[in-house]
Amino acid sequence: MKFSSLSMVIALSLSSSVFAMTETKVEQTGFWLGAALGMSFLDESILAGDTKSINSSSFSSKIEFGYDFNEYVGTYSSYDFTKYRLGEDDLHIGSFGLKGKEFISDTISLYGKLGAAYPFGERNRNGLVAVVGTGLEFQLTHALATKVGLDFYNNLELRRGREADLTQVYWGLSYRFGQPETPLVITKRLEVIKEVPVEVIKEVPVEVIKIKEVVKKEKIVISSATGEKLFANNSSKLESTSSLKGPLEVLKKDPTAKITIIGYTDSRGSITYNQRMSERRAESVAKYFKDNDIDESRIITIGKGEENPVATNATVFGRAQNRRVELSIE
Repeated sequence: MKFSSLSMVIALSLSSSVFAMTETKVEQTGFWLGAALGMSFLDESILAGDTKSINSSSFSSKIEFGYDFNEYVGTYSSYDFTKYRLGEDDLHIGSFGLKGKEFISDTISLYGKLGAAYPFGERNRNGLVAVVGTGLEFQLTHALATKVGLDFYNNLELRRGREADLTQVYWGLSYRFGQPETPLVITKRLEVIKEVPVEVIKEVPVEVIKIKEVVKKEKIVISSATGEKLFANNSSKLESTSSLKGPLEVLKKDPTAKITIIGYTDSRGSITYNQRMSERRAESVAKYFKDNDIDESRIITIGKGEENPVATNATVFGRAQNRRVELSIE
């Protein structure tokens, strides 16, 4: 008899499983024990090319033991019992080989077997014969699994000068040692990314604005230390108004809100000059709000010159921090 084409299918399945092993870092090793019940189907014929055959079927049983090197490849050995020749003779088969497995979901795997078998108590002159198998396994707990499978034994030489191909279909359970006997809980890691606004501030010693967040009843500081240039040097003329759009939006959304604008300078120049410059800068900012339909009654301007420094006036960057306008909305 010719070796069944099923053996080639299982061999390819086993090869793909070995290849897949290199694509993962997860390894699950250990011994396992299994038992199964099923039906066997024999196609018997007489040796020396006799074309007459006897097809029979019978109850069969299987006991398996194996070791998994990882979640893809392992070894197995098994003992199978069935009857043949219309139930008159017992057939005992021992087998061993390689077992490949590939998970198709979190709990279901497809496995393939490729090995050798020997029929005990028969007039076997062929020695070891080929056996291939395939099946599906469903994980019930960490330790316990159930499976259905099909094994094919090629060219078994039997008593009374007969040989046969054996096909076995079975259902069974397997137990993996060293695993917790708890229900298998599949967990998936879910990464949640929350988008939040990030303020990027480039520190340069020029007229700039720094607005961390525009919120009602919060002080907003516009200084010369960071952000975009607000005023020209020694001038109260606005160079840019984009930094004032946030406060303007708050005022437009809340008609009851009022804004207080306080201008400051560094300590260079006379006290009188600095006081007037701080007032003019506060008025320039106020004019921007008035030009954008904010009623004058909602705007208060104050100039405080070089008072209340927030940094030292002995450095360029410190003086830039002191040249500022503070907005308070409430």
